[in-house]
Amino acid sequence: MSSTPRIDILGTGVYLPPTIRTNDYWSQDIVDSWTQRTFLKKDKDAARAAKAPVDEAARSPGWKLALEANQAWRDDPFMGTRERRILEDSVESTDIEALAAKEALADSGVALNQIDAVITQAATPDYLCNADACSVHQKLGLKKSCLSISNDASMCSGFVHQLTLAEGLIASGRAKYVLLCQSQVIARIVEREAQHSSWFGDGAAAVVVGPATGNNGVLGLAHQTYGQFIGSVYTGVKNKKWYQGGDMLSLVGDRGRAREMLLSSVDWAKEVFDDALAQSGLARDDIRFYAAHQMPAWFRAVTQGHLGLEHARHNDTYPWAGTIAGANLPLALHLARKERLLQKGDGYAFVAAGAGATVAAVVARLGA
Repeated sequence: MSSTPRIDILGTGVYLPPTIRTNDYWSQDIVDSWTQRTFLKKDKDAARAAKAPVDEAARSPGWKLALEANQAWRDDPFMGTRERRILEDSVESTDIEALAAKEALADSGVALNQIDAVITQAATPDYLCNADACSVHQKLGLKKSCLSISNDASMCSGFVHQLTLAEGLIASGRAKYVLLCQSQVIARIVEREAQHSSWFGDGAAAVVVGPATGNNGVLGLAHQTYGQFIGSVYTGVKNKKWYQGGDMLSLVGDRGRAREMLLSSVDWAKEVFDDALAQSGLARDDIRFYAAHQMPAWFRAVTQGHLGLEHARHNDTYPWAGTIAGANLPLALHLARKERLLQKGDGYAFVAAGAGATVAAVVARLGA
């Protein structure tokens, strides 16, 4: 990282819909059905797992921490969510990305005509095989020569992927200022009867990235990929390929693998964080703020302890916003700056894990 020109986050913006969905949206009959599937283990994946039980005692420290935390929440069918923001059906993902982007641009002081690239990441893009970035480009009125890219497959770790792409564009001289947008409106494509329907909220975030000044900016970036978990959680047509017709839904394809992915993510988080921290040259004590992709409710607290960052400040958006996928980390950063949990010169760290599975971390020092 030291030989690469550093980038910094110069401005942030957020859009959260005004409509609030509380836990009363789900009937008691639906909530009771979640409890039966979760604790009486009537689903097929649990039956298969019973034939080949996992030796939990032999698992890693991170796995055990995750399992303990997950079990602590088992009496809460909503897994820590109380509210989530819901977007009206007439509004598109790219509409709210553009709104968040306008706030980020104003915050950064970078003009529209100075943006050389826009990279979008939507958990629910407006179209397949059409880059949402083109729509955001048009809605903002960016210059024609502005490069437009979408990395829609990255899901919850997509923001750190975007930062990595922006770093390459700026280091190569292809761009000076890059706009990154993230959104999710999965609430409109998940069945109410599915337990994970209560986890999701809608929203968008954006950041403007440019050259760092002084000793500030992104100091370490790290990524890992675990392709064996592909399809454990996904968006598609139930029991079909997405192109074979039917309603597109947010689905859990394999409950057993989804559980393993979730419980493994604490150890993965430590590995990528340790990698990014080593690149940065900072010490753990230099990290004054920590944020993690928030799903489920315990993920931030458990990873923060496992990473040795108990001293760092934090904020938790999951209880009142649910998870908003790739926008989770920019939302946390936006609020941390606004609430002065993070000030200029402070070191900070982000960790995220996304379906697929991908894991990513960033270590940086705030310059703006």
